[in-house]
Amino acid sequence: MIVSLFAWVAWCTFAEVPAVAMPAKSPGVEAPADGAPPEPPADESPATETVPPPLTAAEQEFLDRGQAAYQRGEFAVASDELERGYALRRAPVFLYARAQAVRRLGRCAVAIELYDQYLATGPPPVNRADALDNRATCVPVVAAEREAERAKQAERDKREAERREREAWDKRATALKERRRRTTVGLLATGAVIGVAGAVLIGIGVSGAVRQKSTMMYEEFGRLEGTKRATLAAGVPMFTLGVVGVILSSLRMRR
Repeated sequence: MIVSLFAWVAWCTFAEVPAVAMPAKSPGVEAPADGAPPEPPADESPATETVPPPLTAAEQEFLDRGQAAYQRGEFAVASDELERGYALRRAPVFLYARAQAVRRLGRCAVAIELYDQYLATGPPPVNRADALDNRATCVPVVAAEREAERAKQAERDKREAERREREAWDKRATALKERRRRTTVGLLATGAVIGVAGAVLIGIGVSGAVRQKSTMMYEEFGRLEGTKRATLAAGVPMFTLGVVGVILSSLRMRR
């Protein structure tokens, strides 16, 4: 009985237990450690490109009118229509179409700006290549326009410098003429004063002393008789100098 019990215990201890098969893991799914049910795998399908909504009827009308004007060669009208359409909606098609119209108008600087705005929207490769080619045709035109503008600005600066120099010379000449006029007027006034003084002296010398019956007057005029010659000697040169000064000053003012 005891032997049979030991034999049963030994069999239970050393006997092999058949392994239980575990369910296989689905690819991309890991079982959580806490035993919670696994989350479904994320959708690995590639993201689709967002397609912009189509133009409204009003926007499409501006685009059609702009393209029709472009085909007729009315590039200014086309540019205006496309600009109005772009004001309603900032769609890249308006940018590229208006850049084409502006380029045909010869306004390459504005066209380059529009091409750059269009390229910044990330257009398809074919449209991007066309935009780059058209933009490249405008680059040398803009460079030539800028060079011509720099030459014109240099010419304007040169003319402005010459004008300022002439104004400076004119101011100096005007100031010199004013000083000359004042000097001439002073000389004229001085000559006139000297001439008048000389005339007075000549008059005094020529008139002499009027003989009066009064003894006192006779004695007074007698003293003047002594200075008659001296007065004439001083008056004649002064008068002559004054007349000559007046004549020369008058001639100088006429220059």
